[in-house]
Amino acid sequence: MECVNYYSLDYSDVVGTELTQGLNQALSAPAAAYDAVEADVFSAFQAVVSNPYVAGKTCVAGLLNASPQSQLVCDVPPCHRASSIPCDETESGPSRRGRLQGRARRGATG
Repeated sequence: MECVNYYSLDYSDVVGTELTQGLNQALSAPAAAYDAVEADVFSAFQAVVSNPYVAGKTCVAGLLNASPQSQLVCDVPPCHRASSIPCDETESGPSRRGRLQGRARRGATG
């Protein structure tokens, strides 16, 4: 099992970033209990936005996709808009692709 932790939408926002760190800590313990490998996206994004020209902002650093409505505004991923579980089992290979394609054909999500 593999898990991906949350990243901060704006590392210059101290309160928001601390909340994200707290969430990641709460998710790490159960992940470790199940021997899950955790991808530390929080630290990877933090390293990128440490550049003084982007001032901690993931949008300015180009780490978020542009909004479909305006290419000048960053789109907030669904996991940051609503409650979801970021630590999802991620498989690779044809079996996962086949299941996802089958779900797409049936109109299912997830």
